[in-house]
Amino acid sequence: MVRHIINWHGLRQALHTLGAIFLCLGLAACFDFEQDLTIKSSGAGSLAVKLRMDPAFKGALDEETILGEQKAPVEVKREVKDGQYVQSERVTFNALSELKLQNETLSIVNNGTTFFGAGPKNLTLTRTVDNAAAEPDAFGLMRGLFQDRTYTFKVTVPGWVGKAYPLIVAGESIAPQSNGGTVSWQIPMARAMSTQQLVYRVDFLSYMKIEGNLTAERVPNHINAGEYGAGTP
Repeated sequence: MVRHIINWHGLRQALHTLGAIFLCLGLAACFDFEQDLTIKSSGAGSLAVKLRMDPAFKGALDEETILGEQKAPVEVKREVKDGQYVQSERVTFNALSELKLQNETLSIVNNGTTFFGAGPKNLTLTRTVDNAAAEPDAFGLMRGLFQDRTYTFKVTVPGWVGKAYPLIVAGESIAPQSNGGTVSWQIPMARAMSTQQLVYRVDFLSYMKIEGNLTAERVPNHINAGEYGAGTP
């Protein structure tokens, strides 16, 4: 059951459903969610996710994976640490096209080579996350549910970051944090839950092996709203 809810990497389906559970029980929602995407110069890479939540609700995951079905095996680690249930997952890929994503598009566009073909390539990584069922007017409710919980997306690219673009959420600009080839954005979970689209973008220079453009596989969303409730996207 829960696998279908949380198969999207942004975890929105799970948070909508489990957040409703917390609301019904009168408890504070205790979720933090992190994603870490790494791209290597060969075109291979990895995607890792980490969920932190109240141990009382770890059974809701039903031993399922957040990353869902992937071409390569998904490594999963489950533990209770510092009073929180932590589920960490990681999958590797030889090419971006092997990575399967729900509700989002991930691509690397080759804008050409610098210095008349002798220099590094000018590349742009873009991640667009869609959540059409999100209700911006529900931000107040989500803020009460998720309090100070956060959603973090981090990407490491092979080369030099030229520009990391701010994330626009509900008309607000959230600046990224850069450290070498790693860029991260952190936003309140309530904002992530109530925003219909999030666009992450990084321009970088790299000698990465790439011909044309690269795109991850976008797979259908198998959520059954009738099964999981009308409020579930």
